Amino acid sequence: EGYTSDGVYTVYGLPSGTYYVRTWNDQTNYLDEWWGSAGSVPLSDCGAAEPIVISGASVSGKDFQLDTGYTISGTIYQADGVTPIADADIWIGVYQGDPCGSNTYVAEGYTSDGVYTVKGLPSGTYYVCARVYQANYLDEWWAGSGSVPLADCNAAGSITISGASVTGKDFQLDTGYSISGTIYQADGVTPITDADIYIGVYQGDPCGDYY
Repeated sequence: EGYTSDGVYTVYGLPSGTYYVRTWNDQTNYLDEWWGSAGSVPLSDCGAAEPIVISGASVSGKDFQLDTGYTISGTIYQADGVTPIADADIWIGVYQGDPCGSNTYVAEGYTSDGVYTVKGLPSGTYYVCARVYQANYLDEWWAGSGSVPLADCNAAGSITISGASVTGKDFQLDTGYSISGTIYQADGVTPITDADIYIGVYQGDPCGDYY
């Protein structure tokens, strides 16, 4: 991989071989595209992506022409539908496909004041979810008249972009519950204070299929 902030890119350390090259435009309103000799093509046009062959020498002049994308925006409210959630960091994910099955991650956004915008989207149909970090709100899918817990994926609402950005896709996140405790050393008395410990919560079979 490589990075650029001025438009000029170089990816190093490649052996001879055949490659395909694409862009990742994190938090910008340009489409992610595959390289093609006539410019570049959206990821959905993967059949038009063209190979780049390295054979004993570096290759230059593999330029992109990125199209401008569209946005999905809205506000993430508490369950009352009035108060924006401004006490938590929230990740917003945009997907295509089946929210209950096979789906593809497309783009993401973040908010700490409840107002969000996800950029760089081509026309298409999407599902949007909000995931909350270290705060007592449920992770939910957008569902038209608010939002629903991720487990209620069949009730997730689709959002269609057709040649224009989409606004007003608001969430109303329910308050969740918590599990808490103390992690002790083997004596059951001394809290562990000399290590960073991750606590994971799962559903399913801990010996088999769990999530």
